[in-house]
Amino acid sequence: MEKAGNVALTASVAFGAMMLVAGIAVDFARVDNEKKIAQSVADNAALSAALEFAISNNNADMIKAVAEAYVDTSSLGSEASAKVVVDTTANTVKVQVEAPFSALFPGQFSSTKAVSASATAQLTGQAGNVCMIGLSNGIKRTLTMNKEARLTANSCAIYSNSIDKQSMYVQDKADIVADEIYLAGGFQGKPTGTLKEPVTDAPPIRDPLESRPFPYVGMCDANNKVVTDTQSLTPGVYCGGLSVEGGTVTLEKGVYIIKDGPLLVTDGGSVAGDYVGFFLTGTDAKINFDTDATIDLSAPKTGTMTSLLFYADPDNPTSDKEKDGKKLKGGHVIRSDNARRLVGTIYLPDDKLTVDGNQPVADQSEYTVIIAKAFELFNGPNLVLNTDYSASDIPVPEGVGPVDNQTPRLVN
Repeated sequence: MEKAGNVALTASVAFGAMMLVAGIAVDFARVDNEKKIAQSVADNAALSAALEFAISNNNADMIKAVAEAYVDTSSLGSEASAKVVVDTTANTVKVQVEAPFSALFPGQFSSTKAVSASATAQLTGQAGNVCMIGLSNGIKRTLTMNKEARLTANSCAIYSNSIDKQSMYVQDKADIVADEIYLAGGFQGKPTGTLKEPVTDAPPIRDPLESRPFPYVGMCDANNKVVTDTQSLTPGVYCGGLSVEGGTVTLEKGVYIIKDGPLLVTDGGSVAGDYVGFFLTGTDAKINFDTDATIDLSAPKTGTMTSLLFYADPDNPTSDKEKDGKKLKGGHVIRSDNARRLVGTIYLPDDKLTVDGNQPVADQSEYTVIIAKAFELFNGPNLVLNTDYSASDIPVPEGVGPVDNQTPRLVN
């Protein structure tokens, strides 16, 4: 009998141990599952709240309320709590959730009173008005600001596709005023003005005009045209370029093909015209507006060059293209202190645009959009990108101007 009792006791102890092991295993599985549920709730609460940035006009209280409501109605139950931190500058929402946990074998899980998880989401993508895009992802700096240069984009966003840590570089007394700045890489510099904190490591933006067709390029209508007096010019193919050297030119509406030479305005020259577009193709087909040039132009409202004031052929065989994936030399230059009206889109997909003057540029335009491989502003110009689209009869290209293509994403 004693032997039988010992056997029964041993069996009972063994069974109890087995039950304890099984219970602990169940609790381990329950903790792991509850943590996964908590993480899923945190992720989705953050994503839902981040989307509210676009709906609530950056109202932090409304964004926070969305995250809290999501947690309250989640599978974690009514006892779950949420701590929400909203950053309206970076467009981020951090959600930390916590839910009580009751172990089947509390001795083993005496320190586990709750499960928690956190997630941060950010609203990224195109929003509002897009007025400047730096396309290159291979060069060091897509947007460089020097000395006292200023870029004013009060009601629109600026994008840089460079993934370098110096995707945007601002130095000296340079300053940028913009609704939003999105950089695929990083930001470097010490701005002294009102520069809004850029969103770094943002998704690159596609070229919205990459499928735009070229205008027809026919036989030469003029060769090495130089204007030193007052003339009215007609659309056509200007082989060897078009130089206005002290002259005054009025352009009839239409498309001007600048082939194998520059569009040069210097020595106090003046160029004015409405509903005109310049297609720059061939060797050295570049914009070069000197300091004393006067420029007053608006883009076509119909035809293949609709809305395009300047369109540079990306296959131009110039010697100033990107070198070793790091630098982009030369390119198109606006030094003019009297280029106040440039209505339409400036599209230079494989070249740099340098603005190097001391006065406002494009500030009297209803709207201006600039898309180039890279930008550099020197000295003291104020490049102004207005967005008064309704005041102009020149259409805004699809993909720039007013757009709405925002998506929330988890950032940690």
